[in-house]
Amino acid sequence: MFANLPAPPPTPPWEGMHPLVVHFPIALLLFAAVFVVLAAIVPKRGWWFSVSALILLIGGTVGAGVSVSTGEAARDMVEDGEEEMFDVLQEHEDMANQARSVFVALTVVYAFIVFLPLVAGPLQSWKFSLPANLVFLAALMGANLLLANAAHLGGRLVHQYSVLSALVPEGETAMDEEQAEEAEQDAEQDASSSEADEEEMADGAEEESAAAEAEMEAAAPAAEDDSPVSEAAKEAPSAEAAKEAPEVAPASESAAPEAPEQ
Repeated sequence: MFANLPAPPPTPPWEGMHPLVVHFPIALLLFAAVFVVLAAIVPKRGWWFSVSALILLIGGTVGAGVSVSTGEAARDMVEDGEEEMFDVLQEHEDMANQARSVFVALTVVYAFIVFLPLVAGPLQSWKFSLPANLVFLAALMGANLLLANAAHLGGRLVHQYSVLSALVPEGETAMDEEQAEEAEQDAEQDASSSEADEEEMADGAEEESAAAEAEMEAAAPAAEDDSPVSEAAKEAPSAEAAKEAPEVAPASESAAPEAPEQ
């Protein structure tokens, strides 16, 4: 059942993890705003929506920290490029660091908004949750705008300046190249062996046709020698029969009666 499953992809180095992890915090942090809105407009289940928004904020903030760390490692691997590209790279790094710090602060603030009503009973009302969530939503949208700009700069680095991360370690890359060379050599050997087999089959067919032609040429003189003997054997009985048959007088002379003399 599991024998036909494909092999797992190679594990990239830390600097190669950036394109793999950078999209998760963007999605989580942007989607957290939806649950903040639900927490503000649905008072009966507002606290549970707030908890859901907090979980998304925590996951997105942790992912943002990992993305920044891997991005800095990937930046150290960039050596050549245009001056404008390095300016965009520096701006992308600065904006990503700012977004990470802002989301750390927002996550801590929203944790107070979620758990403070559990300690202070008078705050467990819609009069607190509605304005608190709306104010936090405005701050969250500003942070998401900062995050979107940082992501846009990262997209420019990839699609405009072709700044790519190493998804495979150098050792595994060398091994892959050696395996590719071995595969090419095996393919060449298979092709040469198949050509040799075809040549051997062609030579065998030529030898068989030559042998068949030789047999036909050898059988042709024997057939020519046998044909005069058979014709002579056929003509001999007819000649002997003609000799042994008695001579027959013409029918007109034997059948005509002699006329009487008058």
